[in-house]
Amino acid sequence: MKKQLRPYQQAACKALHTGMQDNTRPYAALITGLGKSLVLAALANRYVNENSRVLMLVPRLELVQQNHAEAWDYFNNASALGIVCSQLNKKQKNRQCVIAMSSSFVNLRTKSGNFDYLLIDECHRLAMRPATEKPGTIQKIITSLLRLNPAMKVFGVTGTPYRLDQGELHETSLKTLPFFTDKVFDTSIDPGLKSLIADGYLSHIETLNSSVKVDLTGVKLSGYDFNMDAAGVKFDAIIDDAVVDMHEQFMANGIQTALIFVSTIANAKHVLAQWGDNSTMRIVCGDPDLCSKEQRKQAIDWIKTGTGNRYIVNVDIFTEGFDHQSLQCVVLLRATTSPGLLVQMVGRVIRPHDDKKVGYLIDYGTNLDRLTVGGIEGIIVPKPKKRRSEAPKKPCTAIIETPVMYEDLHYRVGDVCGYPNLLSAKKCKVCEAEFITMGEEGKYAMRTKGEALALKKAKITVTYDVKDVFFDLVNSKKSDIPMVKLAFYDLDGGHIANSYLCFDHSGQAKNIATARLMELLKDKKSYYQIKKFDGGVTSKSVHFLMGEEYYDQFFKRIKSVTVETSGRFPQVVDWGY
Repeated sequence: MKKQLRPYQQAACKALHTGMQDNTRPYAALITGLGKSLVLAALANRYVNENSRVLMLVPRLELVQQNHAEAWDYFNNASALGIVCSQLNKKQKNRQCVIAMSSSFVNLRTKSGNFDYLLIDECHRLAMRPATEKPGTIQKIITSLLRLNPAMKVFGVTGTPYRLDQGELHETSLKTLPFFTDKVFDTSIDPGLKSLIADGYLSHIETLNSSVKVDLTGVKLSGYDFNMDAAGVKFDAIIDDAVVDMHEQFMANGIQTALIFVSTIANAKHVLAQWGDNSTMRIVCGDPDLCSKEQRKQAIDWIKTGTGNRYIVNVDIFTEGFDHQSLQCVVLLRATTSPGLLVQMVGRVIRPHDDKKVGYLIDYGTNLDRLTVGGIEGIIVPKPKKRRSEAPKKPCTAIIETPVMYEDLHYRVGDVCGYPNLLSAKKCKVCEAEFITMGEEGKYAMRTKGEALALKKAKITVTYDVKDVFFDLVNSKKSDIPMVKLAFYDLDGGHIANSYLCFDHSGQAKNIATARLMELLKDKKSYYQIKKFDGGVTSKSVHFLMGEEYYDQFFKRIKSVTVETSGRFPQVVDWGY
C-alpha cells in the first residue's frame, strides 16, 4: 500500500513545486529523519505521471538504495525507475526517472538524454564556489543538462540548509554567490522541532552528561574545520577515560546500539582495544585495507538485525545516508566547527522507533558547547561574513593577437582588449594576456598570450624572499597517495610557487622528500625522533609537525626560494634559510 504523506511532507512538496514555476531554484529544509526520500519520491512520481523525465541526484550508495526503495513503493509505475551507480553495476540511464549517484552519473551526463526536472538530495553538498574556481561534480552535471534542456527545473532538499562562513544556502556571502535562490520550506520553523517531537515524528534527544571532555587547545583549522590528525592526537589522550565512561553510560541507560564517531583510524583502533570485546564492537572506515565495502555492508546488517549489544566505531562514515530507526545512541569522540555536520551525526539517532523512548547523545568533543544554545534543539545557524557587492575591476590593455568570441562579443586582431577583469585576476578572461604588477600600487602592464607562451618555453631562474609558508596534506591525483604541499608567499603576500614532499611514494620521489626534510630540520637528530612517531616518517606525520611546530621545535624558517620557470608551471629548485 502506498505511503501517505505527512502534513509537513505535503507542505514541502507544494512549496517546492510552486517555487519552481518562476525560473527560481528553490530548496526545502527537512530535519534529518523526517523523510526527505518520500518527498522526492512523491514529486518525481507526479512529474513522471505528467510524462516528464526526472533525474534524482544523491551523493552516496546508501541514499541510492534508500531513495530507490522509497520511490519503488510510492510510484504508480515502478518500471519507470532506473539506477545509475557504479557500485551497484547499474547504468539504467535512459529510464523516465533515474536515481543516480553523482560521481557515477557525471561521465554519462551528455549521454542520458534530456531531463525536465533535476532533484538534488543532500543539496548542501552543492558547493557555492567563486566563478573563478573549477566546477564540482554536481555543477558539471547541471551545466551539461541545462545545455541539453535550458528549461529544466532544478530544486533540492537537505537536512542542513547552511554552510560554514556562507550562511544559509540561498544567502550571498563574501566570496561566493549561491546556486539556490530561495528556501521555500523549513521544518525547523514550521512546524518546529518541539512540535515534531511532540507529534512523534522525531525522537527526543537526551544528552548524557560526562566529566570527560577533550581539550582542543592548539588544534588549528584545516580549511573550515578542525585538522583531523591534530584533533585525533587530542582525543587519543582521553579515549581510555571516555571508553570507561561510555561503558558505564551504556549499562546505566540500557543502551544496546550506538554509533561512535571518531577523528582518525588510530582513534578507532584505540577505542576498540580499550573496549576489549570484538564481539560487541566493530570499526567502519573508508580505508579499503581495513574495511572493505562488503565488510561495511556486513556491519550495517549486523547492527540493524543482530541481537544483544552492537556498537560501531566509524571514521568519517555514516554522517549521511545511514538509516537505522531503532539506533539508541550517538557518541561524539570527534569535534567539528560545522553545525551542519553536527546535525547530520546526531540525526542518526533522532528517528523515532517503538523500541526506544529517547535517543541518547554523549558528546566528548565539546560540540554542543561550541555550536548550540541549550542543546541540539538550539543549533546556531552560521551567518555569512559579508554580502557580496560589485567588485572593482581592472581593464585589460593588451592587443588582441587572434580573433576571440566572448559573451557574444567579437574581439578583432589589433584591437585593445579592454575586458574588465577582477582586481585579483592574474590573466585576462578574454585574451588570456597576463597582468604584470608594476612598482607603484595599482599600476600594471600586460604580457600577451603569445609573449607568455614564448616566455614559458625559456628557462628563467628567479630567487624570491619568502614571508610565509603554508602547509597542506593533499593526495596525488594519479595514485591518491598523500603528499605534503608547501605553498610559498612573497613579502607582498603574493603566491610564488608550490613544492611537494612525497614521503609515502617510492623511489626517487621519496629520496628527494627525505633530503629536503633533512635540510629543513634544525637538528638532524630530530629525524630519528620523527621515525618513532606512529607510522614513522610519513606525509601525515611530517605535515602535522610542520603545522604545529614549524616556527618552534623541529624546523628552520625558509627565508627564500629559487624558482625555475620552464613549461607550464614554475618549479621550486632550491630553498634558503
